[in-house]
Amino acid sequence: VIAIVEADDGGAALRAALGRLDAFDWVVLTSPNGARRVRTALQARAGAGPRVAVVGPGTATEVGVPVSLVASSSVGEGLVAEFPGGSGRVLLVQAADARPVVREGIASLGWQVDVVTAYRTIPATPEPRLVAAARDAEAIVFTSGSTVRHFVEATGREGIPRVVASIGPVTTAVAGDLGIQVTVTASAHTLDGVVDALETVLRSEEHTSELQSHH
Repeated sequence: VIAIVEADDGGAALRAALGRLDAFDWVVLTSPNGARRVRTALQARAGAGPRVAVVGPGTATEVGVPVSLVASSSVGEGLVAEFPGGSGRVLLVQAADARPVVREGIASLGWQVDVVTAYRTIPATPEPRLVAAARDAEAIVFTSGSTVRHFVEATGREGIPRVVASIGPVTTAVAGDLGIQVTVTASAHTLDGVVDALETVLRSEEHTSELQSHH
């Protein structure tokens, strides 16, 4: 239901920022998509470039160089809470529609924050057979707020399966704003975490069903 595309400028601002990495004390990455777009530049400066901070382990695995800070809570607020105070420069690489919480939070700690848009998330039209399959599914997993918004745009709320699993609190909040009740929010805000959460819910329902059948 979503497609990841280049920034409006075709990536020019990101390329320019990566060409002057030595000007920054930190590079902050808020998603795996952003990390993949800076990996080559960071690897070229490995051991001599700026320190790297990321929102969560999923983003860390895409960086390709050692990461100095991985937020223990995989949301922007978690990264800000653990980010050190300072007075240097930070390069924040994020999506076009990213929430301002990371930029504002790091700036409030004393840093000069340069924000670069690495990519955009746009709606994609799912095939009718996939929409039909979703309506017949037992559960649906949402991995970002944009997946919730664009799924609803494509199918309407009536296309939402009975069990709804969310990757984290930001995604859950978007679902709530759209009138969708989330069954379970992953405690670890990663793909593995949301799969584990969904599995727990479905196993619990299966167990309850078995108990009821015995009565």
